[in-house]
Amino acid sequence: MSAFRFAFAALFALLTAPAWAHQAGVTDTAVQIGASKVKVVYTAPEAELAADSVIASRSEAMTALVGAGFQLRNDDRACALIDARSQNLEQIASRQFAMLYDCGSDIGVLTVGYLLLQNNAGHKNFVRIVLADRTATVVFDSARRTQEIPVAQSLRAWNKALTDDFMGDLGGSSGMSQYSDYFMLGLEHIVFGFDHILFLLGLLLLPLGWKQLAALITSFTVAHSITLAASVLNWVSPPMMWVEAGIALSIVYVALENLWELRGEPTAKTLATRWKRRLLVTFSFGLIHGFGFSFILREIGLGDQLAGALMSFNLGVEAGQIAIVTAAYALIYYAMKDWNLLRMARVGSLFVAAMGGYWLVERLAA
Repeated sequence: MSAFRFAFAALFALLTAPAWAHQAGVTDTAVQIGASKVKVVYTAPEAELAADSVIASRSEAMTALVGAGFQLRNDDRACALIDARSQNLEQIASRQFAMLYDCGSDIGVLTVGYLLLQNNAGHKNFVRIVLADRTATVVFDSARRTQEIPVAQSLRAWNKALTDDFMGDLGGSSGMSQYSDYFMLGLEHIVFGFDHILFLLGLLLLPLGWKQLAALITSFTVAHSITLAASVLNWVSPPMMWVEAGIALSIVYVALENLWELRGEPTAKTLATRWKRRLLVTFSFGLIHGFGFSFILREIGLGDQLAGALMSFNLGVEAGQIAIVTAAYALIYYAMKDWNLLRMARVGSLFVAAMGGYWLVERLAA
């Protein structure tokens, strides 16, 4: 196998192998640390909660069960759950829990333990830990269920002090206070959004010049920026199930369009004359992907930083998108220098169509 063929195959292994993780349940948690209290905001899909035998069997006590599913310790002393509330997030088919823990005294070393949804081996809980306006991100999964935070030591090093004033409102809050936090959230969202990546990869598999590709990516960016803002601002709020199904459909369509354009022995000139139609298609599907990007922001909220947070999140998405497209385009461009390698584009498009079709059926059946 030539180096180019190997690199092309590696691209698919890298970008599509983790896509199976899309099936696993994903939850989101914000941990906001005060002087002696800790606020935890936990958001989980309704389907994940219903699939948990313990939670499902005691739905009337769900909020208390979720609160007990987080075990917080201040040094060697357990922190007590003193308040817990929940609300339905119907647009994203999720439930959000806001919990307040009293650690009894100034926090030294805070240990956060996560005991929920242990019967799902593929479950991941993405956690943002906010301490003195600084944010760190960790992921709880089957191999990692606890995290220690050296609160007192960090505050001394930063010459910072904490209060519990912000604990008064137990409403769902992101706990994110810096625009850089939203930028990183957007970056992580596109990097781990394997369906969005697969759509972009499908665009790249049809051999086009870099100017044409730039126009397509710009069209996609403008479109998803429009619906991202419209959804977060509650102007338009389509059901999550149909948005997710629409994203899967966009992957299938782009891959099948590739196969149609690559039938026979197309020339570079022939392909170049057809890209304008794809420009409109990409814009249309970009509108759907924008709603998909918006769900995480609707989940955690924007607080009083609406414009700046929205812009920072979108810039994070764009930064990740540019990095992915640049790396993938360079790899595919060199692989495609040998026109005989068009069969690799056909095989790649078949794989993309199969993955998109699998997601489409799964999401419609959910």
